[in-house]
Parts: sequence; C-alpha cells; structure tokens
Amino acid sequence: MLWLKWNDNYEHHVCNSKHSRKAMERTPETHKSMSKSSVITIFAYEREEAQHRKRFKELKKEAEKIGYPVVLKLLSPDVIHKTESNAVVLGIRSAEEVKSHAERLLVGSKIPSQLLIQELVLGSEIILGARTDPQFGPFIMVGLGGIYVEILKDTSLRLLPVDAKEARAMLKELKGYPILEGVRGQGRRDISALVRAIVGLSEIFVNYRSYLSDLEINPLIVKKDGSGIAAVDVRMVRK
Repeated sequence: MLWLKWNDNYEHHVCNSKHSRKAMERTPETHKSMSKSSVITIFAYEREEAQHRKRFKELKKEAEKIGYPVVLKLLSPDVIHKTESNAVVLGIRSAEEVKSHAERLLVGSKIPSQLLIQELVLGSEIILGARTDPQFGPFIMVGLGGIYVEILKDTSLRLLPVDAKEARAMLKELKGYPILEGVRGQGRRDISALVRAIVGLSEIFVNYRSYLSDLEINPLIVKKDGSGIAAVDVRMVRK
C-alpha cells in the first residue's frame, strides 16, 4: 500500500506521460487545490534526544507557516483508517498543542512512524474512488459523507471512463446532493471543481489500471463555490 502525496513530487511522477498530463490539464483547479492542502512536510522522529527536539522545532515551524488551526496525522504502516485508530488530531491552535499531540501520537505507535501536518480545510466531505471489478472492469464511485460513507450509504457508481456530463449526473443521483447546492443557510459548494476531479481521477485510473487495483480519496473536501476542493487523504493500492 502506498500513500500518495499531492505535491510537486507526485505531480512529476504522475504527469510523466502524455495521457496523465492531459488529464491534469483538464482539471487545473482540482490539481491546484489538492496541492495546496496536501502534506507540507513529513518528519521522521529519531530516538536521539537532540534530533527529537530538532524535529519538534521543525514541526512547529511548519505549523506556523501553514497557519493555525492545523491537522496532525500519524503515518504508519499499521494504520490504515486514521480516524478509527485515533491517529488524527483536528483543530490544533498553538505550538504547545502541536508538541503535546505529536508526542502522544508517537508514543502510541508500536513501530517507527512519521507525522504529517496539514491545513485544516472546511467544507462538505466526499469519498471518491476507483477500482477494477473482476467481472465488469474499472468503475468509479462518488459519495457523500467522507468517513461516514459506510453509515450514510449514499453513493453513485459508473463504469469508466466518465466525462463531465456523466460525473454531474452521478452527483445528482446522491440523496445528499442538495447539501452541495446549499441548504439551511449553508452556501453552495464548488460542484464544478468536484466534477473535474471525478473526470480527472477517471482518466488517471484508466491510464494506470495495469498498475493499480484501488485509488481512493477520502475525504475530499468540497469548499465553497469558486474555492475548489482539497484532497485530505489519498490511498493507492498497487497490483
């Protein structure tokens, strides 16, 4: 299993073909939004005390660079679902909180692990993923709820590839679609950016299906209209 970082390294790796470059060129705002909200820095913590202090200092510096509040996550091979494993801390508002939560996360890890720090992104949570069915071939899923998708069971499926028209139709099939349009005083979400993300992931998975068995973004945060989206966690399973 490989965790993707939507940053410059990932862009160089994934866009190193005319097909994937074309897919990204069709979704410029999506890619930009993912980069902005991605892993800023990953810190490995050595056991030596001097290095330990140095790393915490760097971690706090990155938090200040991003701007509070921030999110802190534990990256570990034995942690797949971070929320269920209490490996995510949201809404950290000071350097002191960064240090205390980082220490707690690392102490609770059974094997050498890493920490990542991200901006706190607000909006509607979406799950977006693609995989290959042995009988029907590659398909894509989009749903409302993010980490609550298994409870809400509000998803839409299509065989790949999908275009913008089909992607928008998928969203309109969701029972919770009115949330994206804006309800109870909440503003409209950036549905156009979400549509571009669906099409972009569709093209990437189709072009790399010989290497991938599963590609999932969860949660994908859809921000207010015109503000784009942000990929908070991306999971890829290689064949």
